[in-house]
Amino acid sequence: MYIVNGLHLTFSKGSSIYEGMPGATGHFIPSFLFIGQGSVLGIPVPVIIMLSVVLIAYLFLEKTTYGRFFYMTGGNREAARLAGIPTDRYRVYAYMISGLLASIGGIILCSRVGTGQVSAGAPLLMDAVAAAYIGYAMFGAKKPNVIGTFLGSVLIGIILNGLTMMNVPYYAQDIIKGSILITALAFSFIKKKRK
Repeated sequence: MYIVNGLHLTFSKGSSIYEGMPGATGHFIPSFLFIGQGSVLGIPVPVIIMLSVVLIAYLFLEKTTYGRFFYMTGGNREAARLAGIPTDRYRVYAYMISGLLASIGGIILCSRVGTGQVSAGAPLLMDAVAAAYIGYAMFGAKKPNVIGTFLGSVLIGIILNGLTMMNVPYYAQDIIKGSILITALAFSFIKKKRK
């Protein structure tokens, strides 16, 4: 991850792109900014995109044979391979889908804040991991799943929004996020031990 981040920095020589500022030059067209800042019928465009991705991912993973292959490959690769599933191919597909979704998230983030900062998404990594583990531990059906991860991300968003509204410093928010992640991991471990 750090290697890729370093490669990103080489293209802009470590500079960020701001509207009308010296450095890495560039500007954003209004239609690009609409992706992150616009709304349709009063619903923000990022929310529409998020709900669409959640729905598509849920239908794909839960209702198709290929989705079951992804779950099998992630759950027990050797058993999936012995069952005749091309596990190496499905691992590559999983990374490709992950990269696609990360790029969509990057586009939304860039258009939302209106700047092209190379490391703008770096602080969001812990939020994503915490959301996935909370979704697995609290809302999961004994396995990672789309709806649980979605609910975990909504919970993390509500908590962070509340902390921001209470003027909690960003470094204290990181401590609270870490504590939530540890609690979710402990809850998951305890649940697994009981079975």
